[in-house]
Order: sequence, then structure tokens, then C-alpha cells
Amino acid sequence: MARAGELGADQALTFLREIDSINMRRRGQMVEMTREALGGATFLGRRVAVLGATFKPDSDDVRDSPP
Repeated sequence: MARAGELGADQALTFLREIDSINMRRRGQMVEMTREALGGATFLGRRVAVLGATFKPDSDDVRDSPP
């Protein structure tokens, strides 16, 4: 994103920042949905698995994927 700003692509940079913001909010929403599924309980002492969590089909590029 920094390079887009250097090249004068301000609109593209704004768009990319908004996408990043949406993606970060989705992570938080997923945590809250999981907490609700646990009855509002804490995650302490619980084991939670996430299956099929991929969003880059046909790619092995995982640079910004959550750990």
C-alpha cells in the first residue's frame, strides 16, 4: 500500500485500506460469533478448531494470512 501512495495512486490506496479494514473487522466478528456459540463463555480452557479457513483459492500466497 505504501508503494501505491508513492506512485500517486491515492484512490487505489484508499480502496485498499478500506478492504484491509473490512477484513480486520471480520476477524473480530468471527471471534464474537464463536463466543456466542459457546454460550457467551470465555475461551479459557476451551479448544476451538477452524476448518476450511482459506480465502486465496489457487494460491499458496499466505503472506498476510492470520497465523
